[in-house]
Amino acid sequence: DIGLPDEEVISSFLRRFYQKGRYIPQEVVVPEELEDASLLSAYLGTRIVSPKGERRREELLRMAEENARERLLGAGGEGVLEELRSRFRLNQLPRRIEAFDISNIGGEMAVGSMVVFLDGSPAKDHYRRYRIKGVKGIDDYAMIYEILRRRMERAQKEGEMPDLLLIDGGKGHLKVALKVLEELRIKGVDCLSIAKRRVQAEEDRIFIPQGKDPIVLKDRRPSSLLLKRIRDEAHRFAISYHRRLRRKEVTRSLLDDIPGIGPQKKRALLRRFGDLEGVMGASVEELAGVPGIGAKTAEMIYQYLHGGAR
Repeated sequence: DIGLPDEEVISSFLRRFYQKGRYIPQEVVVPEELEDASLLSAYLGTRIVSPKGERRREELLRMAEENARERLLGAGGEGVLEELRSRFRLNQLPRRIEAFDISNIGGEMAVGSMVVFLDGSPAKDHYRRYRIKGVKGIDDYAMIYEILRRRMERAQKEGEMPDLLLIDGGKGHLKVALKVLEELRIKGVDCLSIAKRRVQAEEDRIFIPQGKDPIVLKDRRPSSLLLKRIRDEAHRFAISYHRRLRRKEVTRSLLDDIPGIGPQKKRALLRRFGDLEGVMGASVEELAGVPGIGAKTAEMIYQYLHGGAR
């Protein structure tokens, strides 16, 4: 982080990058609108544009940012982990980082996720999903406590401890994680929590056990990028699981409410059409072609799902 506005950094980079005889494309997509875009375009002989909601450009920019992030983290290797250790006062090099997040809507079908990064890279074979079993209503702290307790009890049995726990949340969430470790008498595992910025002008913040005030993350530092990436991956994994459960619940409730459709016929319908959307998109003739579903039952299913329309 060199303390300059993003626009100035981008403009300076473009001038230096393309003045070395490199091929200049017809269009250069940048993440920010540049005040000197017209001058820079004339100087380089290209069009410099920001996405402005244009999907193709947004996708190109997303891919470029992901590649840059991968290169930055990959190039740093152990150096990024060492930066994490020293910057956030960890007791050891965080080779195995386990990150946790909660997803629910109004306390309904609450789930938790755990993603694992080994030496700075995702280890998807180690990811875990959790159904919240012992918490009713909206209580983030109790939900985090439940999944952390379940995870760490298993870690004790299997003998595979993380070097660092990263919790999506604030100071209170960090205290919950420390409580779990204390109750289970686990030592040598570091804990951090990461709080997402509340307004656009703010930065994400990291809470550490030894500090009263959070550490503000600066976007361009490799350790900041890595923690944000891990947090985002835990969030994505939790959200995807929650959505899948909601789709299953909707499918279950709708199909179970149709008279004459028992578990066997429901399984046959889902095997043939994949999900509720597939069943709803089927014609009466297609429904009647499912084993165990005759013409009369197919007509009834269609009428029920489409409100009598045909």
